[in-house]
Amino acid sequence: MKTSALTPLSLLAFLFSAGRCALGQAAVGAPDALVMVAPFRERATISITFARPLPHRAVRRVLDAMARSGGWRIEGAEVRDEAASASGSRDLGKQTVAEVRVVGPPQVSGGGLVLQPYLHLLEECSRIEVLFLVPADPSLVPLRSLEAGGVAVRLVRAGGPYHYVVERQEGRGPLPKLPLTEAARSDGFVSEAEGGLSRPVAIGLGSGALAAVVVFALVRRAQRTARRAR
Repeated sequence: MKTSALTPLSLLAFLFSAGRCALGQAAVGAPDALVMVAPFRERATISITFARPLPHRAVRRVLDAMARSGGWRIEGAEVRDEAASASGSRDLGKQTVAEVRVVGPPQVSGGGLVLQPYLHLLEECSRIEVLFLVPADPSLVPLRSLEAGGVAVRLVRAGGPYHYVVERQEGRGPLPKLPLTEAARSDGFVSEAEGGLSRPVAIGLGSGALAAVVVFALVRRAQRTARRAR
């Protein structure tokens, strides 16, 4: 397969795979999947880069589960395998990429970020990182940390983008139900998976000028695409 050109998505994927991502100092090591969510009102463009090739049928099954969980309608979805590389860098091997356009309930809701649907990626992955391409907003109080049902969630950057690390700690049991906001967690969140109580985990905030430029370029491009689709 022909090597793809360097794009913002492949650049971010390279930064993660090299363990040098400046978006969050707490995000150490390579995720099994890197998710970038560019919301625009009731629409969103979602890009998912898996660290390795996966059967396309399995990926589409996960996308369908995500859509059901979020109440979204999939307007378009493409799943393909690419040669992962960055200009002047070593060959990073092949990986599966999914690009999805959805419409329905917004990704930003009730003062928080809708992370729940992305937990379905844990059916194929042990660790995912989810970036909501949203500028920092003081009116948002998203979930910051949680351990429940064998899943650990950490917010490692709060805005520009909002960057989550999600890890499956044990087994493949039922997925926990995540609260939208930190306030909901603090009020005594109980997981749907075995009724496990949540407890906080440490977080760390990082910064990176290069990554921020790439992210906001993607935001602007996604918003232009969404406006044309309306």
